[in-house]
Amino acid sequence: MNFGQRLRKLREEKGDTQKQLARVLNVSESTIGMYERGEREPNFETLNKIANYFGVPVDYLMGRTENPKSKKITFEDLDKDERDFVEQVREVAAEYGYELSDPEFVKIFRAALDFAKRVRGTEDQDNHNLK
Repeated sequence: MNFGQRLRKLREEKGDTQKQLARVLNVSESTIGMYERGEREPNFETLNKIANYFGVPVDYLMGRTENPKSKKITFEDLDKDERDFVEQVREVAAEYGYELSDPEFVKIFRAALDFAKRVRGTEDQDNHNLK
């Protein structure tokens, strides 16, 4: 499915007309028609507006993923327990002078999780051998 087909599908699923979508995106109705027919492509700004309006990732619009639900999760999308966990990890990172997005912290965090997984696997094996 190409960009135009995806756009038409999303628009129709939402129940919007080309005119309504054009108004939202601040483009002409004929521009929406050209997008849907594959005669024209949106610029980056408009592509982002489309993705945000329909709640889909740009990768879906561009055909790099078939999943329209794989939008990046934001902090606000998390439930209370998940937000609390992120805050705790953020505090630990800050104690050591890192931000969550710091590549060095991500590397350390991954190594810690891999270590915990190996230790847990060893414990599970030890418990199994005791039975």
